[in-house]
Amino acid sequence: AGGRLQVGVDAGSRFALESAVGRASFAADGETVVEATRTAAIEEARQLSTGLFAVWTRPLSPALSLGVGARGDRIEARNRGGHFGDRSTSDQALSGNLSLTWTPAPGWSATAQAARGFRAPPLSDRFFRGPSGRGFVTGNPELDPEASRQFDLALRRTRGRSALALYAYRYEIRDLIERYREGEDFHFRNRGEAAIEGVELEARRQLAGGWSLDGGAAWTRARSDGEAIDDAPAPNAWVGARWAAGAFYGFGRLGGVLAKDDPGPTEVARPGYALLDLGGGWRFTDRLELRLSLRNALDRAYTGSPDESADRAPGRTALLGLAGRF
Repeated sequence: AGGRLQVGVDAGSRFALESAVGRASFAADGETVVEATRTAAIEEARQLSTGLFAVWTRPLSPALSLGVGARGDRIEARNRGGHFGDRSTSDQALSGNLSLTWTPAPGWSATAQAARGFRAPPLSDRFFRGPSGRGFVTGNPELDPEASRQFDLALRRTRGRSALALYAYRYEIRDLIERYREGEDFHFRNRGEAAIEGVELEARRQLAGGWSLDGGAAWTRARSDGEAIDDAPAPNAWVGARWAAGAFYGFGRLGGVLAKDDPGPTEVARPGYALLDLGGGWRFTDRLELRLSLRNALDRAYTGSPDESADRAPGRTALLGLAGRF
């Protein structure tokens, strides 16, 4: 029908997953081990994911084009031994999307999309029990997959050496998989419905003399029953510059994150911070390149995430590398 049709199969497996938990008790001298135990959190687990999909796109008019996608998934998970014993589960779902793109004039485009999404919990959320970087965690083999309704809008403008894009979205998630805390331990559960919405802005400009500038900003709001949920980023923005001349290039990026004042159930409020990254390189040949980068050049102290048990993120870090292509 004058369009383009793609069909395919997507299959992937995680297999032979094992996890052991060890505990050692020491005497008063802090060196003598008086008791040591080792248990299997996961003796053996695997997950097989298979999907069939089709995508069809075609122009409806010189200024309007249509995109349609459909996908069917089946995910099988199995656990043997360990804390939860022999368990198995399988989930199936249909998902898809419908989009319209309008190009009213050269360099301008607007895309609206509605979609249905699907996400099955990973093996660790279901079957793991033991310590982690976020505390002692107990999985939940009864977790249901998440399903979502997604609405996206994108406006783009390209002219000469400049480009500008504005994005807005709203995701409505059913059976949200949530990590929650009881006392000092963490667990997983399905939590009703949640809504995630936000806007993002990106801009790019090519300058003379090998220079280019880019930047962006993002704002996200995530709620369930009127309360904040975990893992929603604080408002942030960044600006970057890049220079290239012959075999040499350099770049810098300054980013800022505002205070996290609406923490989720396992998060804490944290102040804002700014990060400066610098770097550059020298291409000896088309196949060999020397790279140098300086991350967190201002040596700012901040936590890697707003989790209650989060560690400090790395301070000033220098990396020197040699990259080759063959």
